[in-house]
Amino acid sequence: MRSFAYVARDDRGERVKGLLEAIDQDALIESLTRRGYTVTSVLERSETPGYSAALNWLLKVDRRELIDLYLSIGTMLKSGIPLTVSLIDVAASSDNPRVASALTAVSRRIEAGSTLSAALRSQPIVFPSLACDLIEAAESIGRLDEVFLRLASYADRDMQTMDQIKSALQYPAFVFAAAVAVVVATLVFVLPNFAAVFGRMDAELPLPTRVILQAGDWIHTYMNALLLGVAGLGITTLWLSGKEAVAARLEDARMKIPAVGRLERHLAIGRFARTLGLLLSGGVPILQALPTSARVTGNRRMRAAIEAAAESIRQGSTLTESLAASGQFPRPVMRIIEVGEKTSRLDDLLQTLSDQFDRQILYKVKRLTTFLEVTMIIGVGGLVALIAFALLMPMAAVLDLL
Repeated sequence: MRSFAYVARDDRGERVKGLLEAIDQDALIESLTRRGYTVTSVLERSETPGYSAALNWLLKVDRRELIDLYLSIGTMLKSGIPLTVSLIDVAASSDNPRVASALTAVSRRIEAGSTLSAALRSQPIVFPSLACDLIEAAESIGRLDEVFLRLASYADRDMQTMDQIKSALQYPAFVFAAAVAVVVATLVFVLPNFAAVFGRMDAELPLPTRVILQAGDWIHTYMNALLLGVAGLGITTLWLSGKEAVAARLEDARMKIPAVGRLERHLAIGRFARTLGLLLSGGVPILQALPTSARVTGNRRMRAAIEAAAESIRQGSTLTESLAASGQFPRPVMRIIEVGEKTSRLDDLLQTLSDQFDRQILYKVKRLTTFLEVTMIIGVGGLVALIAFALLMPMAAVLDLL
């Protein structure tokens, strides 16, 4: 028997969560259906959750493939082609075996009587919870084609924002890597030649020259140990970042850096606004939309604030009051959300808000990369000048003696 975590809705429409053992997922769904539940999510519980999470990360589908997938299914549904036929055709045309296998499994579950959202939730590596929640809300009103096309637009916009950020950071990263390589090459390969020349001199070498030569000799001697140490440090950092306590402290440290912290906060708010606006426009209830919107922010404090807001709303508070109590959202953002609630245009205003934050994020990234470029140029130039000065000082002293 295998253990499964499930999410379902009872005959009153209320969410029910739990753990059950069954032979497989189909047997679990059948058992819950007999009890009167409508299953919306089933995930097998792994004995090694860290390994499972890492495996899911390695096997996740590229965002470009998801965009093509959403567009293909949405276009076929809009043309009047049945859902199962659309899924099978898209699976047959996919170059990714994981996508094809997932779509085939979803099609079989639907033919066996499962809902589309429940079938999609059984393939978490391919279909994120955002898509499942939106599709679950659209199933009852028959807007699946529109939802798939909206998902494609949402994923495309998010991918463009992240690609622009990565593109802006590539040049400073390249300059930094090139600078480190040049300095290390100078210390390891160039300095030994100068050391041989200085060794034939009877004059005492200046302190800067001795320091530079000793540094180069130390790096040359322990090069293999240094490389292993850097690799070990990288692996250890990645492992520790997967620990909740360490990751939370690293996040708190990043948020205290003025430029980086503000950029991360704006990125989280933009994702929250775009996701919540998409879910609300798709008919997802706000209490169901908020947890999903919290998960996509990528920021623990923001996620905790949004989840706490959902609890406050459940107790009778408004969204504005609940989010304002957390102190995580700027006043202009709260003002826009308040207007959206009062005018019943919250979904539209949230989309406008996300567009505004996308523009601000790109502007801040450009300013940050410009600052990094200037800083690295000055730093590398100063280091190269220091090395050159240290090497030329004894040569100048010898020439003075001649």
